[in-house]
Amino acid sequence: MNLEDLKEKPVKMKALAERGEGGERETANRLIEELAAKYGISLDVLGNETKRHYEIRFSAVWQRRLFGQLMGLLRLEKYGSRDADELILYSNRRDRLKCNTTCTEMEWLELTTKHSVLCADYKRQQRAFYTAFLMANDLLMPFDPKSPPPTPKEEKEYDEALSLSAGIKRSEIFTQIGYERGNK
Repeated sequence: MNLEDLKEKPVKMKALAERGEGGERETANRLIEELAAKYGISLDVLGNETKRHYEIRFSAVWQRRLFGQLMGLLRLEKYGSRDADELILYSNRRDRLKCNTTCTEMEWLELTTKHSVLCADYKRQQRAFYTAFLMANDLLMPFDPKSPPPTPKEEKEYDEALSLSAGIKRSEIFTQIGYERGNK
């Protein structure tokens, strides 16, 4: 499932899991069950509006920042203000990799689902950016004709990096050592 599939509320995911067909049903059920287990959510009370306290830890600051952004968008969508007191995100300045919040189980499932998908996509695009940066600065190694042909997945990743490279400004590097190519 991609982000577009997960933009709807978790209740709709649960409905899809109940009425979906074949792979849709299995995928939705698996995703909901994995997230419920990971974040301690009871699937029986998804529609319950009771709020409870949640704590989440992140392995990187960008993940916490992304979670905060999602929280702000959920506040705006649900309560009309990105600063709504109904959803509060607490974080300690000393522990930048931990957040606390109070929200409903449905809000928590929505936040954690979107966060998981976005984090995976962010990491994928980080890899593409690295290759794109190399391309923009002519740092890629020349193609070795002896190497095996690229897989379709590798070709897709290369095309994505090529598109990204068009928007990257070339770095200004000045040679400090005077030498000519071929001479050491």
